[in-house]
Amino acid sequence: MGCNCGNSKYETGETMTISSGDKVLILYTHPNMGKKVVKSPTTFEQYGYFGGGSVFEVLKADVRLRPDYYGTCGNCRQSLTVTPSDVFCPRCSNIEAAVINRPEPAQVARAIQSIEPAPEPVPDPIAIHNDLLDEADEYMVDIRDTVEDVPLSDFDFGRSVNKRHLALLSEKGILSIGDAVEAGPEKLQSISGIGTKVVEAIMKNTNEK
Repeated sequence: MGCNCGNSKYETGETMTISSGDKVLILYTHPNMGKKVVKSPTTFEQYGYFGGGSVFEVLKADVRLRPDYYGTCGNCRQSLTVTPSDVFCPRCSNIEAAVINRPEPAQVARAIQSIEPAPEPVPDPIAIHNDLLDEADEYMVDIRDTVEDVPLSDFDFGRSVNKRHLALLSEKGILSIGDAVEAGPEKLQSISGIGTKVVEAIMKNTNEK
């Protein structure tokens, strides 16, 4: 049976119903790359000036008549499927018909709230330079040296140590806390006039310092 336009040289074996919305986007695969007027082989509608490789819409009936020029999808470059009732791209139609399962806003909010905050990063320990350690050691030595140099007369030993005891110690060269520590309890007690209570008072205050 001839085409319903009555003028097309292409024949089809079925009667086609054509409407203005019955179009599909195609890749024009004509071998002539130069632009020329392209008309519908079905209705002789003028589509415009196109060359091979152009993308434009044509009637689905044209795809049935000339699948060699209009049988490629203009979106994905796949071959169009021609059925008795329709012409479509199986790939693009599947994409458009796909159901996207989008979560409800409330579900998203609950999911965000359920996420535990990441622990704050613990900074790496700062390495102390040896020079700083040496300075700290020297500072502590200076403090110890300063304490040991304190004269015994600057301490309050109460009634256990009086001026006479300090004079006896001074005669033996024991003038400071450092001297008392260096001499030790036994040497202090060996000094005439220095008893056990005097030594205990001095050593007690020495240990506290």
